[in-house]
Amino acid sequence: LVTSALCVLTGIFLFLNLLEHRRQPFPLNLGNDRAQVLLHSQNSRESFRFAIIGDIQTGTQTFESVIARLRQEQNVSFVVLLGDCATDPYRDLHMYFIDEFCETGLRLPTFIVAGNHDVGANKFDYPDFERMYGSANFAFIYGNDLFIGLGGIHENKKYGETVTFLENTLREK
Repeated sequence: LVTSALCVLTGIFLFLNLLEHRRQPFPLNLGNDRAQVLLHSQNSRESFRFAIIGDIQTGTQTFESVIARLRQEQNVSFVVLLGDCATDPYRDLHMYFIDEFCETGLRLPTFIVAGNHDVGANKFDYPDFERMYGSANFAFIYGNDLFIGLGGIHENKKYGETVTFLENTLREK
């Protein structure tokens, strides 16, 4: 009887949660490839500001309060999320993050560095991450500054690619 009641309560919770968090179209400003395109369409300035947000997997209230604070800032050109956008490396948890991101209405180009909670073998691995958000490793120049995101450090094979990417980027730029 207790098990049945728990199943019913869990079902009600999930249903209400789905009503609150309807799937949104993927935001055009979220993801490394998309953010670079948007950033290149802007006129970069000599003097600019950007936001770095880290480890938001602690809860949506934390993310929402950080975004509310970010809205008060002036002249922010872009955002870099330093990983752990999902609490665990599962597609559904990434979709939940995307829905939460959409609800904030944030329009700034937003880059994502893969965190250890974002990717995991046989769950939501690097190919999944890169299909959703673009390249795990990325680089761009804004103003006169070089920005490098190295998200491929949580798996041996990807780590080697990341080191090569970093060496090539530093050599070329």
